[in-house]
Amino acid sequence: MRGRAFAGVLNEGDRVRAHGRMRSGTFRADRVESLTTGAEVRAGGTPGAVLVPACLFIAPVVAFLAWGAYGLFTMPSGPGWDRP
Repeated sequence: MRGRAFAGVLNEGDRVRAHGRMRSGTFRADRVESLTTGAEVRAGGTPGAVLVPACLFIAPVVAFLAWGAYGLFTMPSGPGWDRP
């Protein structure tokens, strides 16, 4: 089970029931239920409400850095570059 955060606790030796699906020969659990304690563990991902603003912030920063790198590498240099 993968996720940025997990809600719930499992202990070593707990008997569990996993809920999920098979994908390319690998079982991918999205929820695990402890039959010993009745606890449930879920994997949490990054919510879309966080991803969209992060992308909207990161895209202009990357564009600005690319523009600066382009200007740095295409600027003429050396003696006499400013003469007609």
